[in-house]
Amino acid sequence: MRISYSSYVVLAAVLFAGCLADNITGPQVVPQLVQPPTVVYYQADSAGKSTLKIRWSVSPTYINQNFKGYWVQLFTSDSVSNDPTVEDSVVTEIDSVFVPKSDTSYTFTNVNPLMRYTAQVWGVRYGPQSKPDSLVLSQYFSFVSFFFDPRPVHAPSSIFASSGPNSVSINLFWSRSIDENNKGFAGYIVRYEDTTRTNPHVYYTSNFAVGGAGDTTKGLRFLTVTVPPNQSPPLERPYKLWVKAIRKDSVESADSIGISWSGAERIASFIDTLDKGAFVGIIGQNGVAQYGLLQISASDPQSLFNVHYDGTNVTVNGTNGAKFVNRTDIARTLDDSSYFSQPFAVSDFSVTSVALPPTPQTGEGAVIYALLPDGSRVRMFFLSTNNSYITTLSSVSTVNISASFQPAVSNLPYF
Repeated sequence: MRISYSSYVVLAAVLFAGCLADNITGPQVVPQLVQPPTVVYYQADSAGKSTLKIRWSVSPTYINQNFKGYWVQLFTSDSVSNDPTVEDSVVTEIDSVFVPKSDTSYTFTNVNPLMRYTAQVWGVRYGPQSKPDSLVLSQYFSFVSFFFDPRPVHAPSSIFASSGPNSVSINLFWSRSIDENNKGFAGYIVRYEDTTRTNPHVYYTSNFAVGGAGDTTKGLRFLTVTVPPNQSPPLERPYKLWVKAIRKDSVESADSIGISWSGAERIASFIDTLDKGAFVGIIGQNGVAQYGLLQISASDPQSLFNVHYDGTNVTVNGTNGAKFVNRTDIARTLDDSSYFSQPFAVSDFSVTSVALPPTPQTGEGAVIYALLPDGSRVRMFFLSTNNSYITTLSSVSTVNISASFQPAVSNLPYF
């Protein structure tokens, strides 16, 4: 049968009129896929209760006209991998809920603690007009699998510090949190601020896991913190540092522990000929503040100490007003084995000579502490080689020393 052109016109008009007669009662559904959020997080109640918040990022298809919200499911689960990017094997569904697109979190209550769970979050689009209340899920979901440990974590009970390898680094040490064995314990977060500023800006270091912080021989956690320097000499300035414990769900301990410290100038290692004098301080020329150790005559008025060996004992003698703390420490390096709960007071520098302790093992050494007449401070490390502080080369007996220096101009008691 042949249809005339006029018939086509009539048919088109009828179809168009039918479209105009439809009543649109909701958003127009367009053929666009919806996606789940990119990342899913979990968070236990900070007080250790049985409430569990699931949070997620905004879906990449949030602006689509047919995007309706999220479908959230919570399951008990079994761990199948130590890789957090691998989903657990889900066991039993506990609850599920629709969340509108205006929200990116949902809190489940009465969740049993100390068990593993998996949360799945789907994107949801509007259903067809014939079923406007139906939920059409995205083709795939995002998830987080975790051990639900809502127990609070506590900060370390003690903290120590020393100046690090240069004027802008501080070695920080602290005792282990009593909660380190909790499955939900993640590690520690360290923060610091410049105490010389009237309105100090708080700087942050990165969080790090328990295994990311080094252990010292005395079982302390250890981290070297790099701080911003002054823009002109002296570069050193004091910082307040504090440590908090943190759970795997990023909830921090309610308490913290802190200490104030500063970096100090590191003076390069040098070999000192015995029974000669040494000057410590500014050795740069043309006004450049370059710090170092210079070996000079023992009778020179600028001599500040000398090292003597009587065949059995090594003694460091202060000259021209230099004094020492009546204390020596065995350490592995100048950086990570000597630490202090507070700086030495001026009154602690009470002796003019100090004997190094019996020779430590090879790879260790002795640390001593000196106050110079101008108020500068020096921390010196004497390295043991072949179970002796003394090295003999071409009939010349020497000792291997490295040191950190805090110039008096800084008015800082840290080194």
